[in-house]
Amino acid sequence: KVFDEIGAFEPAFFYGMEEYDFAYRAMDKGYKIWFTKHVMVLHKVSPAGREPNVVKFSRMLQNKSLIAYRYLPWKYVLTHLFMWSGFFLTKSKWKFGKWLKALAGYNQMVKNDKRTPISKETLAYIKSVKGRLTH
Repeated sequence: KVFDEIGAFEPAFFYGMEEYDFAYRAMDKGYKIWFTKHVMVLHKVSPAGREPNVVKFSRMLQNKSLIAYRYLPWKYVLTHLFMWSGFFLTKSKWKFGKWLKALAGYNQMVKNDKRTPISKETLAYIKSVKGRLTH
């Protein structure tokens, strides 16, 4: 029912954040997210076909910041960019050129994206269940 109403996972998120995109859309339609510690999902990590860490960190910065841009108030967009930039720079051993390239990629993504912030009610719900908004 949820997939029929809000659509499937966004294929544009090649590396992460498709679940946040889906969850924000679902919550904005009135659905609640149910969490239980009794279910565990294991991701098998395969060294074959993996991208270098700097590419992975770049995608994390871009995707997490794009989701913030798409759905959250501006203060959260800025905190995402700041925090994930710090994460990228630390993990990449301060590769500023790669960071600037990641930001340029993010800027291009934003230019081609539509900002559709979640409702105040959805934002209040996320806060009430202590959901993550800042990073």
